[in-house]
Amino acid sequence: MERQRGFTFLWLIFVLAVAAAGLAAIAQPASLAVRRDREAELIFRGTEIAHALTSYWAATPGDAKQLPVALDELLDDRRSGRSRRHLRRVYADPFTGLPDWVLVTTDDGRIAGVHSRSDMPALRVADLGPSADGAPVPVSARVFRYSPVLAPPPAASAAASAAAPDKADSSPYGLPSAPTP
Repeated sequence: MERQRGFTFLWLIFVLAVAAAGLAAIAQPASLAVRRDREAELIFRGTEIAHALTSYWAATPGDAKQLPVALDELLDDRRSGRSRRHLRRVYADPFTGLPDWVLVTTDDGRIAGVHSRSDMPALRVADLGPSADGAPVPVSARVFRYSPVLAPPPAASAAASAAAPDKADSSPYGLPSAPTP
């Protein structure tokens, strides 16, 4: 009987080791899927904020266009006398879980864009380009911005924007622009 108990214990350890290896093999693709989903959500939320910045700039009354000083200004813009929402809510950064975006500001302190605080390596790097030192490119390298220099004013005609396609090499939102025909 003593020999059987030792054999049963050894068999139980073997079964637990196989189960742990199986769970580890399942967990790696699952964590990769979570990172992929977070990065896709980062791109969506950052693009939404960049669109809101563009909308805020375009809705500025008069000729002197402005960008907001705080992201909360995108939620309730009363500059024209009536309330206007450029953004439904201030989104949380999917990698930190908090609305703690790093703000890209202009010289006068206005918000021109945002990027993540996370240094986690990006999975989608084709539009980010290689890093200078060969290290993995972090998701914080993806900047979502509005640049009045790159984006034509909303009142510009389609003919004017087609006449100068070389002015915008990339999208002002940190994503690659569509090829021009």
